[in-house]
Amino acid sequence: MKVAHIADTHIRNYNYHKEYREIFESIYDKLKEEKVDYIVHCGDLAHTKTQLSPEYFDLATSFLKNLADIAPTYIILGNHDGNLKNEHRQDAITPIANALDHPQLHLLKDAGETVVGNVAFNVLSVFDEENWVKPSDNTRINIALYHGSVSGVKTDTGWVMTHGDHPITVFEGHDYVLLGDIHKTNQILDDEGRVRYPGSTVQQNFGETNDKGFLLWDIQSKDDFTCKHIVIENPKPFIT
Repeated sequence: MKVAHIADTHIRNYNYHKEYREIFESIYDKLKEEKVDYIVHCGDLAHTKTQLSPEYFDLATSFLKNLADIAPTYIILGNHDGNLKNEHRQDAITPIANALDHPQLHLLKDAGETVVGNVAFNVLSVFDEENWVKPSDNTRINIALYHGSVSGVKTDTGWVMTHGDHPITVFEGHDYVLLGDIHKTNQILDDEGRVRYPGSTVQQNFGETNDKGFLLWDIQSKDDFTCKHIVIENPKPFIT
């Protein structure tokens, strides 16, 4: 089972759309080349959670449709996709998912398990923490999806978050943990490489390295896996 693990795309309202479209085309080509079985986006598709532009919706809609055309695509919300301080406001992805009504596009807004064959994607949503659950069946391959900082994680500048939003122990019982929120490329939080951030999809500023892209997990069983980072060339990087 090949899973493409993407996060922190940060589509702006107006800026860098030409570069993003070029990068997205390269992502589509690589996903097809690798023949991925699933695509998971772990939050922050949007950069601005409110006052979204028509241009944002146009680019984000195209991106999600193209991903879903390639393979079943599962999306969770990040802190930039919705307003954590006002749960009554609409998030930046639901209108797109509803309008597309794509059979292979799945927005997992709430906490809980989504079972696909012998795999359970368990969403630990930052918008629904009171409903977090532990894996319900240990015979499945249990994969946690979470957007937030985990204690001990490093930023692109090397700063260590000693006290993150949650400790790594919150993922106990899961076989693999697919994360989003921290932009540092392919950051591994455990000894075996089961808990990872892919980093941002596209270099966001001068403080980030220009080796962005996504992770490609090849999971054969609960204990047999490989994971590699796929670099997507940026046509117009930030260079100091």
